[in-house]
Amino acid sequence: MIFVLQEEVRSKLALLEVCHQNEIHRTISAFARLQKYAESRKEIDRRLDVHFQRRMAEVLDKHLSMVQRDHEQKSQIVERRIRDDAALEEAKRKEQAVKEEKLRQERAQQEAEARQKEAAKLAAEARKTAFEAAKKEAAEKQAAKLRDAAATSQSSPDLQNNIAGWSYVKGGPGAVLEPTVCNRKVPGSSPSLCILCG
Repeated sequence: MIFVLQEEVRSKLALLEVCHQNEIHRTISAFARLQKYAESRKEIDRRLDVHFQRRMAEVLDKHLSMVQRDHEQKSQIVERRIRDDAALEEAKRKEQAVKEEKLRQERAQQEAEARQKEAAKLAAEARKTAFEAAKKEAAEKQAAKLRDAAATSQSSPDLQNNIAGWSYVKGGPGAVLEPTVCNRKVPGSSPSLCILCG
């Protein structure tokens, strides 16, 4: 009876030992799988992190390229606008200069024409004044000659009425003198000259 109990105990111990060994193997195997999974996960995470970092670098580089390209485009637009404004301002300045030059030439031409007209007017007035003065002087000289001739020459009625190319149209106190052709000639002179007309 005791022997049977011992055998049963040994059998149960052996079974427990086997179960314990199996449990140890399962635990070791599970730990190994867990460690392998952890290493695999760690590698996956590392790869994902590298991929993420690479992707982030690509996205950042693309963003920076877009920002730089946008900045360059804006700079070109601003420069083009500045050049266009400068060209427009230069064109306006040239147009204004042309207008001012045209107005200056027109004013100069008008002033020159006005000066020419004024000079022509002054010249005409001067000629008229000179002509009137000469006419007045000639009339005064002729009247003086007539007075001298009338005072000194009493012999011929013809001489009194036709002295130095002047004749009475009407007699009496209101007699008027008009020039006539003088018939008295001086030898060697033109037919219109006479002794008193000389």
